[in-house]
Amino acid sequence: FFATSVNSVLSSPTGTIEVIVEIDGEPVSDQEAGADITWNLEGESVLLVSDARLYQIIELPEFGKHELVLKTNSEGLAIYTVTFGVNKFGP
Repeated sequence: FFATSVNSVLSSPTGTIEVIVEIDGEPVSDQEAGADITWNLEGESVLLVSDARLYQIIELPEFGKHELVLKTNSEGLAIYTVTFGVNKFGP
């Protein structure tokens, strides 16, 4: 993606699902993390998806080209939309 932020409307009707999030092949850092990113004990950046809503995944300080990967072994993850923000004044 080419953007400063990434958001997605996600849901899980089967309960909370852990989605591992990577940017450019690495865990999301604190400086890159959207409001809904947390970290597990293994140091992976994760998104805990349950209710259908907008999840804030990435908030970068500068516009750029990046690769975003979302991984899960759980069933039932629904992805409705992914949006990218571009703002020269920040996310």
